[in-house]
Amino acid sequence: MDFSSILSIAFSVVKDWRVIVTFVAMVLVIILTNKIVNYKKRPKRIKSKKGKNNKTPAPAPAKEAPKEEETDEAEE
Repeated sequence: MDFSSILSIAFSVVKDWRVIVTFVAMVLVIILTNKIVNYKKRPKRIKSKKGKNNKTPAPAPAKEAPKEEETDEAEE
C-alpha cells in the first residue's frame, strides 16, 4: 500500500455521512456539557426604590454590665 491509496481511503472515510453526523453530535455534546459544568446561578438583585437609599450603619452591640458576685444564700 502506497501513500496515495492510504490518502484516498482516509478521504473516503472522512466524507462518509455517518462520520460527519457522529462528529457533529460529539461537538454538540461537548458544548452542552461544558455549558452545564460552567453554569453559575446569578444571585437575585434586590430592587430598591430610587428615593429610598437609606444606608445607615447597624447599631453597635450593647455592652454587658459587669456581673456582681453572687452570694450563697443557702449558707446563711
